[in-house]
Amino acid sequence: MPDVENWLDGLGLGQYRKAFVENGIDERALPHLTDIDLQSLGVLLGHRRILLAEIALLSKHVTGAASGTQPSSMVVGGEAERRQLTVMFCDLVGSTALSGELDAEDYRELIRTFHDGCAEAVARYGGYLAKVLGDGLLVYFGYPAAHDDDAHRAVRAALDILAISTGRECLAGDHPSVRIGIASGEVVIGDLVLQGTVEAASALGAIPNLAARLQGMAPPNGILLSEPTRRRLGDGYVMEDVGQIALKGIRDPVQAWHVKGISEPPAEIGGTPFVGREDALGLVTSAWLRAATGKLQIVHVIGQAGIGKSRLVREFCARTSDVVALRWLCSPYHGNTPLHPVPKEYLPDAGAMAAGEAQRRSLFEQISRSLTARIGRKPTVLTIEDGHWIDPTTADLLRSMRDHLDEQPLLMLVASRPGPVADRLAHNIGGTRLELGPLDKTDAEELIAATCGEAMSRSARREILGRAGGLPLFLEELTRVVAQSGSNAIPDSLQDSLQARLDALGPTKRVAQFASAIGHNFAQADLAVVSGLDGVDLENALERLVGDDILVEQGGRYAFRHVLIQDVAYHSLLRGVRRRVHGEIADHVLAGKAEMAAEHLARHLSGAERQAEAASYWREAGHRSALLWAHAEACAHYLAALRDGEKLADTRWELKVRLDLVESLRILDRYDEALAQLDHAENLASRVGHNRDWLRIHTLRGGILFALAKAELCVAANEAALGVARRMEDPEAEARALSGLGDAQLASHRLATAERTYDSCVRIAQANGLQDVVLANLSMRGHMRLYLCRLDEARQDCEEDVAMSVRVGNRRAEITARGSCLGKILLEQGQYDRADHEFSEAARLAAEIGAHRYEALNFIFRGKVALERGFRAEALALGQRGATLARKTGPAFCLPMALGVIARAEAFTDAIRAALDEGEELIEKGTLAHNPLWFNRDAALAVLAQGWAPEARRYAKALRDAFAREPLPWCDLIAEGLEALASSTETGDRAQAAAVGERARGLGFVAWSRTLADA
Repeated sequence: MPDVENWLDGLGLGQYRKAFVENGIDERALPHLTDIDLQSLGVLLGHRRILLAEIALLSKHVTGAASGTQPSSMVVGGEAERRQLTVMFCDLVGSTALSGELDAEDYRELIRTFHDGCAEAVARYGGYLAKVLGDGLLVYFGYPAAHDDDAHRAVRAALDILAISTGRECLAGDHPSVRIGIASGEVVIGDLVLQGTVEAASALGAIPNLAARLQGMAPPNGILLSEPTRRRLGDGYVMEDVGQIALKGIRDPVQAWHVKGISEPPAEIGGTPFVGREDALGLVTSAWLRAATGKLQIVHVIGQAGIGKSRLVREFCARTSDVVALRWLCSPYHGNTPLHPVPKEYLPDAGAMAAGEAQRRSLFEQISRSLTARIGRKPTVLTIEDGHWIDPTTADLLRSMRDHLDEQPLLMLVASRPGPVADRLAHNIGGTRLELGPLDKTDAEELIAATCGEAMSRSARREILGRAGGLPLFLEELTRVVAQSGSNAIPDSLQDSLQARLDALGPTKRVAQFASAIGHNFAQADLAVVSGLDGVDLENALERLVGDDILVEQGGRYAFRHVLIQDVAYHSLLRGVRRRVHGEIADHVLAGKAEMAAEHLARHLSGAERQAEAASYWREAGHRSALLWAHAEACAHYLAALRDGEKLADTRWELKVRLDLVESLRILDRYDEALAQLDHAENLASRVGHNRDWLRIHTLRGGILFALAKAELCVAANEAALGVARRMEDPEAEARALSGLGDAQLASHRLATAERTYDSCVRIAQANGLQDVVLANLSMRGHMRLYLCRLDEARQDCEEDVAMSVRVGNRRAEITARGSCLGKILLEQGQYDRADHEFSEAARLAAEIGAHRYEALNFIFRGKVALERGFRAEALALGQRGATLARKTGPAFCLPMALGVIARAEAFTDAIRAALDEGEELIEKGTLAHNPLWFNRDAALAVLAQGWAPEARRYAKALRDAFAREPLPWCDLIAEGLEALASSTETGDRAQAAAVGERARGLGFVAWSRTLADA
C-alpha cells in the first residue's frame, strides 16, 4: 500500500493531503472509506468517484510494496488486458482566460460544479472517471465492466454534459462551452504501480490519443466521434459527416462525425426472412387466441442478446390482423427510475404522486384503469422489452396488473435476457416461459443466404456458421462484414456485447480467457496444466461458465458455445500471457503427458512464438488433412507451415511444402493461386531442386493447364515431365508422367493418341502395383474408348475403376469414374436410370470435397438424361443449375455443355439463340475438348427442333472440324446422323437417318439410335 500523501499527489488530488492527515487516514484506513466519509472530508463529488475507484483497485497491490519484494521501481499490477473501450475526453473551452476574468473562488466553484455535473452524467451511464486533468476529464466506457451499448452510453453522457454546460452562467450572460471527443477501439488497460504511487486503469494505445485529438478539433459545445464509434451507434442520432480530418500525431486522416442530438430510429421493416422460430411463433399465437377471448395471458420470451426476441415479437404483430400493439421499453440507464417504462399519459403529475403504501396501491390501480380504458374490448398486445433492466417499481406494477387485468383481452409479452431479474419477474407475475435457443444449421444457412444472396463462397459460409453458433444477430452481422469487406474480424456492432458477457463472469472470466487460448474444445485437465490458475476451483468455474451459456459440456470435455466469445476472450489476453499459456500446453504434449492433433500442437507452438518447431507440425497436419481429402484445411495448414517455416531458412523444405500446397490448391480448383505458388516453387527448384522435384513441378503444371483448357502449354509441360521421368528410369514416375500427357493430348483434341497414352500408363501402373495411378487413368482410358466407338471395353474399364475407387475410398477417382466416364457410356447405351444414378452420386461426392467444377459437370449430364427421357422442364432446371456453378468455377471447363442442354430444353426462340451464341463464343475462345463434342451435338438437335436444317449442318461440320487433327469415329457417327436429320427435315425422307440409326444400334449407341428414330 503506498504512502497516502504521495498517493494523493500521484492522482493530482494533493489538495486533500491535509484533510487526510488531520483525520488520521493512513494506508490501513483507505480500504474502509465510504462515499459519506469522503464527503465529510470536503472531497468534491467527481474526486470522490475517482478516489473510490482507486481505493477499490489498491487491494490488488497490497503485498509487494509492504514486503519490499518488488524488484524495480515500476511493475505491472492488477490484471492488465486487451479490451474494447470507448474513451471520452471533455474540456472546458477558454478556461485559462476564464481563470483571469473570474475571482479565484468563483473560478474554483465553476470548476467544482462542472466536475460534479460531469461526474453525475458519467455515473448515470455507467462510465469510469479515469482522470481529472485540470478543467478536463478522461472517461472510459467499457471498463471495469463492459456493457453492450458503451458507445451509446458515452454519447448520451456527452449530450448531458453539454446540457449542463449551456445551462450555467459563469459571467453575466456568458455560458461556458465544452468540447468533447469520443473514440472506440482496442486498448491495453491495467494499473501501473510506481514507487509509492498508483497510476490506475491506464488505457494504453491509440484510442485515448484519438479521443483527445478529436476533442481538440470539436467546435465549442460540440461532440466529435470516430468512425468505429459511429458504427457502434447505428441509427437513433442526429449526426453530421465531418469528413476526413488530419489530427496531430496521427499518421492518416480519420473520418469524424459531429453528434447533434438524439433522434427516433427508423421503424424496423423488411430485413431478412423470419426463419427457425415457427414453433415459438405458434406458442405466442396460441396465447394470443386465448387472450382474445377475454383472459389475460402472459408469455416470458427468454433468450440471450441477439437470439431474436424482438424479431419474434415484431413478426407476431406483423402476422396478426386487428391487433393493438403497446410497447413499454425498459432502459439500462433507468434501472432505478420508478415506472420509467410506463407511458406518461398513464401517470399522474409528479406533484400528485404521494409516498406511502396506500398511495402506491392507488397509483397502480389508476394505471390499470387507464390501460383498461385504452384496451376497451379490443384485443391488445403489451410488449415489455428488455425486461432484464426493469426497475423494481414497474416489476411490482406488472404483478398488480396481473390481478386487475385478469379479465381483459390482453397478451403481455415480456422479453428478457436470462438471469436472476428475468427469473424473479417470471416467478412474481407468472405466465408461460418461452426460451429461445440458437438456430439449427439449416435455418442458419437460410439466414446467411438471405443476408448476402448467393454470392458468398461455401468456405466463407462455413466459417460464419462455425463462428456464430446459431445466434441470428451474430449470423447477420458476420455475414454483412464478410460480404462487404471479406474480413472475418468481429464486427464493431458485436464487440461491446461480447465483452460485456465476459465481464459479467467476474473472477471466472480468467478461466474463460485461459481456456480460449487452449482451443475451442478442451478438458478440465488441460486447464490444470496452465499456471496462473493455481488455487482456482476449476470444477465450479467450469460449471459457472456452462450455466452462463459460455461453454457447453460434451462427454466430459468443454467447448465454447460461440467461437466469437472465444475470440474476444482470447484477444483480451496480453500477448505475453498468451505466449506463456500456449508454451505450457505445448510442453505438456511434447513431454508425452497428453495427446493432441498435429494442427493443435502446431497452433500452440506458433502461439508460444516457437515457429521453427511449429512449422513441421503444420506440414504434418496438412498431410493428414490431404489424406482425408480435406484439402481446404490442408491448404490452411501448408500456408501456416510456410509462414512459421521462415525461421527454418531451409530452401528444400520450403520447396516441398509449396508443392504440397499446389497439390491441394489444384484439387480445390484454385488454379490462379496454384500457378503463383508453382512459379515460386520453380524458382526454388532452380537452386536446390532434384529430378523428382522437377517431375512434380511439370506434372502439376500440366494438370492445372489441362483444367484451364490451355492445351498446347499443357502438352509441353507433360512432355517435359515424361522426359525427366525417363531419365530417372523410374516406372512410377514414367506412369505418372504418361497420365499427365494423356490429359494434355485430350485437351489438344487428340483423343486417339490420348487413348494410347492412357493405355501405356495403365499397363505400367498395373505391372508395378501402382494402384492410385491405375485409379486415376483406367476410367480415362475407358472414356477415350467411348469416342473410338469401343463401348464394351469402355464400360469394362469404367466399372472396374468405380469398384476399385469405392473399395479404397478414393473419392476423387470415384467422381471421375462415375460421372465423367461411366455415366456417359450408360447414357449412350440408353440405360438412363443407371446413368442418372452415376451422375447423381458423382455430383454428391464433388460437393462434399469441394470439387465444384465436377459438381457442375454432373448436373449438366443429369440434364442430358432428362432430355432423353423427354422431361424438358427438369432438364432446363438442371442445365441452369450446372451453368450457374460453371460460371463461378471457370466457364472453360463445362459451361458450353450446360448451354447446349439449356438450348434443347428452352421453349423460347430468343433464349435458344442466346444460349447457342454464348456457347459458340466460349468454344472459339478455348475450352476443354469435351465441350465441342457435346455442345455441337446438342446445338444441332436444338435447331433441328426449330426446323433450322442449315444450322444443324453447320454444327455437324463444327463437330468434325474440332477433331479434324485426329478424326474420331464417334464424331463421324453423330455428324452423319445430324446431317441425315437435316435432310429429313427438308425432304421428309427418313431413310438415311434410319440407316445411321441401325449402324449406331449395332455399335451399342442405343440412345443415338432412338434419337434418330424419334426426331
